Amino acid sequence: MAEASQSLGKKLLNALTEEQIERLLDVVTSTGALEKLDEPLQAIDPDLAQTVRALIGSAESASAASLLAEVSDQKALETWNELLGEWEGYVSEVGDEDGEYAVREPEWDPPYFDSTALANDLEKIAEQMLDWLDRAFPLDAEPNLFAQALKEIDENINRYPEWMSCDDGFCGLGPHATACVLRWTWRACEGQAARGREFLQRIFGLEQKCKRVGLDGEQCLKFFAALPEEFWQEIHTCLGEEEYTIAREDTRSVWHRIHHHMERRFDPSAYLQSCEIHLPSDWHYGEALIADAMERKAFPQAELWMERSFASFLHWPEDEVWLPEDSLLPPAGRHHYGVATTDDALKLLEQWETIAMKAKAPARAAGCRLQRAILASSSDWLEVLRAFDEFQQQGGARKVAEKLFTEWRDRTANECVYGAEQKQRPEDSWISWLIEARRAPATHKKTLLDHLDVWLECFQKHASFFEKQWRSLALLSRVLPSAPKFKERFPTFHAQVLVPSLGLDPKLEQSLRETLAFLGVDVGQCDPMSIWEKHLHALVSSPEGTGSYYREQALWMKALNEVNPRAYDKLLAEWRIVYRRRRNLWAEMKGLQLPGL
Repeated sequence: MAEASQSLGKKLLNALTEEQIERLLDVVTSTGALEKLDEPLQAIDPDLAQTVRALIGSAESASAASLLAEVSDQKALETWNELLGEWEGYVSEVGDEDGEYAVREPEWDPPYFDSTALANDLEKIAEQMLDWLDRAFPLDAEPNLFAQALKEIDENINRYPEWMSCDDGFCGLGPHATACVLRWTWRACEGQAARGREFLQRIFGLEQKCKRVGLDGEQCLKFFAALPEEFWQEIHTCLGEEEYTIAREDTRSVWHRIHHHMERRFDPSAYLQSCEIHLPSDWHYGEALIADAMERKAFPQAELWMERSFASFLHWPEDEVWLPEDSLLPPAGRHHYGVATTDDALKLLEQWETIAMKAKAPARAAGCRLQRAILASSSDWLEVLRAFDEFQQQGGARKVAEKLFTEWRDRTANECVYGAEQKQRPEDSWISWLIEARRAPATHKKTLLDHLDVWLECFQKHASFFEKQWRSLALLSRVLPSAPKFKERFPTFHAQVLVPSLGLDPKLEQSLRETLAFLGVDVGQCDPMSIWEKHLHALVSSPEGTGSYYREQALWMKALNEVNPRAYDKLLAEWRIVYRRRRNLWAEMKGLQLPGL
């Protein structure tokens, strides 16, 4: 187009910078000229006129939400199309063996489909699309936009050649991408006579047709639960039909969870029946049964449901029962909770305590309270011992207290023992006697000291005993009140031998240290350093079979030199003969500035 025939607006765009155009419009606006242009603008571009009118009206109090609404339809559609183009670009890469999601790591391995990368890319762009989705929907005129996108992803994944390693070849969308699919589809169902049914059928149909891509189940449940309640009955009824039987009865399916959620509102009796049926497979179903019994003040029934909920929580058979006074959680010899957490256990115990109080069963309530204290603070000895004292004061039986205390003591002692170290009974451990002495210093401190004397004497006399149990000695050396002096005098020994010996929970190590200090047990009663001086050389591993990496051997030699220089000199003389040609070994030791090199 010739310059003479161009509009003034086009000329201004070509002649001015964006910043200058912004200044020009600010000046025009300040004169009030834009208000006078409403009719001409309405005649040539109603969308432009409406946008200008909205902007002028809210210039002083514009929020993020209002600014989005004040963008013109054309600008909104332009922004949406840019985001959609990015989405479609990611989708188009799927199925191409040389594309973005066909990952090659070692050159000799075949490429594989990286579904996680695809899901992450779609999630990032979907988060931005959600801000514009409701504005863009009436402008886009494509009701099946995201349904078609999922089908395209599904088809593209299937296009990867068979020789590619695709694992299960499934891409699970994230919550934002799932929300885009759901919200767009929900809008597409506007005006339908049975909007809830239509929406359900479309989303369920996507799951049936697309085997390689799926929606986020948690986001689906949240979306259906947040729909206007006027559609719940329709969706609940539809999910009850034969077409949905398999999905509805599969507790892992989101359709079971959606149906179960709505069943609570429209068929409470069936809802509780469903909870009872599925309780053995998932303890969460017990929550509704317990709440119902509590509401009816049927406390014995509530406790029965609590017992069954705990059996499910612990993955026990239905006919087995765990009671708070029987054993600690998790019960010894049983497998752990699986996906359940400590917080879940604490929640259940607190609820059981409430039931017991309502049922006027103080001993059971005290048992729940004790179990919660131990589960939450098992490494905090002062807290646990306080809980045992309170247990009997609150109605717990002394016999039960002793049984649970013994179990906690032995479990703690086992936690302090290195796995392959010893096969002694927990009650023979110095940790056990230390706990007993902390509980009753007047009667058990002497027993602790006597046990330590015999134990340390075994280390002195028997090298084999030292080699099997040196980590327990390292633990004692590390938690004695005078341990900071060991660290100052023997820094490498402390770092290489004492610190990594077990890797305990820091709170448990703190309890050990605090208890020894409280009882006044230190090197005056048990000095471990003479044992280390005598036997540490036996722990220095040979350079044999280590390839050309000798850092560990060099560090152990430095620790030995700190503790017993004569033993170091003797071992060094042996190594000089046997390993004289291992240049890397000597270089490593020289790097640590070891003497005699």
